[in-house]
Amino acid sequence: MLPRAGTRHLLLFIIAGTALYLCCNLFSWRGTPFLLGGDEQVFWMNALRLGQGELIYRDFFEFTPPGTDLVFLTAFKLLGAKIWVTNLMLVLLGVSVVGMGFVLARRVLAPAEAALAAGLFLVLDFGHWLDATHHWFSLLAVMSAVAVLMSDSSARRVMVSGGLLGLASCFTQTRGVAAAVGLSGFLLWEEYRKQTPWRTRVAQLLRL
Repeated sequence: MLPRAGTRHLLLFIIAGTALYLCCNLFSWRGTPFLLGGDEQVFWMNALRLGQGELIYRDFFEFTPPGTDLVFLTAFKLLGAKIWVTNLMLVLLGVSVVGMGFVLARRVLAPAEAALAAGLFLVLDFGHWLDATHHWFSLLAVMSAVAVLMSDSSARRVMVSGGLLGLASCFTQTRGVAAAVGLSGFLLWEEYRKQTPWRTRVAQLLRL
């Protein structure tokens, strides 16, 4: 196994490689951004409407929670309503999801295998769609919640994980709830293995 420093260096290499791969697919060699199709246009168009003073669910309907719209709105407020901004958001999202995937895979796989898993995910899944929708934002939040609990399930970590699941539900209403059910089962199983009293088990679920 690689030492901790070696794993960090491999993670940095994966992040840099992911950013380069996505930039090559999202910008020309002169830096001109490509206008993408797909469902992400719905969300950054909603962000533009929010920026013009309209209100979601009152002036226009959206089936999902407003998390993705608010992310794009924040980006437009900071950097301007430009196509390169939407593509930059996709690069940052891809780097985050692939990097978090490597971190999770590294907990159960050797470094080379974890890097291969991250690369395959980038090319065959994320890079194939290139669509910054609520699915990816909520997945990133759930993956982060899982990563928090993989080291230990202290009270603080359980509460942080629960907060990330709540954030996931701000993007996709069902994903955070489904993940919370799964992590609740994990916490109950872990506390059962430790033979802790039921009061402790209930307290962990309440923290989540």
